[in-house]
Amino acid sequence: TSALRNFGLLLASALTRQPGRLGEALELYDALVDKVSYVQIRYTAADLPLEAVALWWAADEVSVNERRFARLDRCQNDHELAQEAAAALYAEKSEILDAYIRDRLQTSLPVDVARAITIAGFSDNEQLASDVLRTHENSMGLLGDAAKTCRYAMDRHRWAKHWLQAMQTAHSEEEFWAASVLFLKVVDARFDVLHQDTPKGNDVFSQWWWSVERQLKNRVDRWAEKRKKTLFGAEVPTPIFMLASL
Repeated sequence: TSALRNFGLLLASALTRQPGRLGEALELYDALVDKVSYVQIRYTAADLPLEAVALWWAADEVSVNERRFARLDRCQNDHELAQEAAAALYAEKSEILDAYIRDRLQTSLPVDVARAITIAGFSDNEQLASDVLRTHENSMGLLGDAAKTCRYAMDRHRWAKHWLQAMQTAHSEEEFWAASVLFLKVVDARFDVLHQDTPKGNDVFSQWWWSVERQLKNRVDRWAEKRKKTLFGAEVPTPIFMLASL
């Protein structure tokens, strides 16, 4: 089974778009998702796993969204949350990700609200993140930590966009270099999933972008290592507490 897992997951994703085959598709996906493949297929510099991307690529059916939301609910650190959000953006399903955030913000469980606040910071929806922060930025404890994480992540995403534009319009190699240094300090996995084609710019950008692009993977990996240590911005709790919250 493991040898065919990768093909099966992609097939299941495709079958969700075929009339009358949704049940068959999800049965196949559920049978394969927890298996281990000999060859691991990953996407973008963020190393997005196939099982996440295949699900986010699938048709937007209620039963599909239930599985997407369940994956987000099961994330046990900020890296996993950022990865799952990046998979949604890579599949161009930002509206579904936003729907998850809005849904969990309405629950009575603080852990669900904290999860939604954190994911808002890992999304590409600046307005939604700002709305979330207006409501929760003065919160204390769990929600306060999540709000700080949301602001930190979205602020850096905004700055990454700013410094990319500065590189694209730089009039000299010196301007490009200065912008690139600042860009690489803030950029994370979202850049690569949202720019599947090479960004376009002026002649200076076209000549020197390669020098930045080759450093993206290292930067994304550094974010990953940092975020694996936290959940909603605070230290990851011991596994027994994580199980109790799922």
